[in-house]
Amino acid sequence: MKAIDAIQSKLQDNTLFCTFEFFPPRTEKGTQNVIERLSRMRDLQPAFVAVPWGPGGTTADATQGLCRSFAQLEGINVMMHLTCTNMEQSKLVDACEFCKENGIHSILALRGDPPQGSDRFVPTDERFAHAIDLVRFIRREYGDTFSIGVAGYPKGHEEATSFEDDLRFLKEKVDAGADFIVSQFFFDPDEYINYIEKCREIGIMCPILPGVVPFVSYSGLQHMCQLSHVEIPAALEAQIEEVKDDNQAVAALGVRFAFDLCNALIRAGIRGFHFYTMNQEDNVRSLMSQLQFCSDSIGLRAD
Repeated sequence: MKAIDAIQSKLQDNTLFCTFEFFPPRTEKGTQNVIERLSRMRDLQPAFVAVPWGPGGTTADATQGLCRSFAQLEGINVMMHLTCTNMEQSKLVDACEFCKENGIHSILALRGDPPQGSDRFVPTDERFAHAIDLVRFIRREYGDTFSIGVAGYPKGHEEATSFEDDLRFLKEKVDAGADFIVSQFFFDPDEYINYIEKCREIGIMCPILPGVVPFVSYSGLQHMCQLSHVEIPAALEAQIEEVKDDNQAVAALGVRFAFDLCNALIRAGIRGFHFYTMNQEDNVRSLMSQLQFCSDSIGLRAD
């Protein structure tokens, strides 16, 4: 099933729903662990599962391998990330054909980060310099074969000249054929609620999923924030500092913080959430159980 169809179906039911993101592990054992983890997490009924392309496009092969394995799990809809980093038209075609051949019906189109070793983004192929170029190409060449998502930035993209300009570029991506938006993770619910309001004001009416991180470690959160250019709020950082040497306490704090964030959004009428899982299971399972997603069958694994 396409991601947009799964999202729309969940929204029509007016029940809480989730989507997951897992990144490709560096080892074969790690990859197998993640596949087994997602297999167990099917009872959480994610609308789709996303797999990143990797910083600078470095994990393309691993991304495709993990997507193929996920797509073979019954009941799992896969969304593969694609970026402009090191992207040529032939590679883009190969990636789209890979998706078609492996039953992957959804793509998240991103500009991507600068190549490794560079602090500035320079496209390999000038025809693919921005996410909108990927959206236009995929729609032109593949029609409605794929559901296409794009990224949204509640504070505006760090390279945007203004918040308003960033929203205008986002609308152009939607007008070019994007079906839905997945937001960068954030820490302030009001920031996201304001973002939704501003999007609706300029005519962006497609679903916008909030990105939430139920973090499990300080170092992992710092790494994600560094990659995404997101600042950890001082109040949260102070809480983490108090327990940073206790892994269980940090993980519990991550779930508690994510619970409060999601609860505020639920009160504001939000029903769908994109969980950046950090390749973990119990933190997501605990969070969803506390938020009363799905059914009474959701609970912490014993092992």
